[in-house]
Amino acid sequence: MSSTPYKTGFMKRRNAGFTLVELMVAISIAAILIAIAAPNFTDTVKANRLQSQLTDLRGDLNFARSDAVSLGRYVTVCPSNDNYSSCSGNWGDGWFIFIESDKRNNVGTYESGDTIVRKHPGLSGNSLRVVDNSSPVVTQGHITFFNSGDVSEPKPLTLWVCDAGKNVKFARALLKVGAGQFLYSKQNASGIYKDVKDGALTCP
Repeated sequence: MSSTPYKTGFMKRRNAGFTLVELMVAISIAAILIAIAAPNFTDTVKANRLQSQLTDLRGDLNFARSDAVSLGRYVTVCPSNDNYSSCSGNWGDGWFIFIESDKRNNVGTYESGDTIVRKHPGLSGNSLRVVDNSSPVVTQGHITFFNSGDVSEPKPLTLWVCDAGKNVKFARALLKVGAGQFLYSKQNASGIYKDVKDGALTCP
């Protein structure tokens, strides 16, 4: 009977909570786990943001192509840095889609009579380039879809996004390999996505 109070008191002391040493050990382990996980989480967020922006672009290109075919008109996608008043600036500034009023003159130039049907804001510091497969490459200032669904630029194109830090491991790309279809790029053996010439993307 005499041992019962001792055991009860011992159990109460053990259930009172962590000791200071135990608490410090737990905090140290948590800090190590956070330090390991934080960079991976940041990288994942950055890669997902770029992929989302590229998905937006592909969706807008498909929308423009569908409109061109269904309406029997020329439809253009181009960058703008002046609040969608003209085709200007860089693709990373944002872009818009408009229906051409005249499919014979000034194709790819936004002018009076053209109808804007969709706008996309800038990429928040990320960059977007659209180039052909020439050597050296030629930057494309617009992408126009004919009423057949074909693209005005017959050459294969690479459309790719890079993060503001220009880290190529985050770069993602679309490739125009057919008449008017845009496909996601694939990775090479090093995990870097490829351009339309099968070379590794860069972030200049």
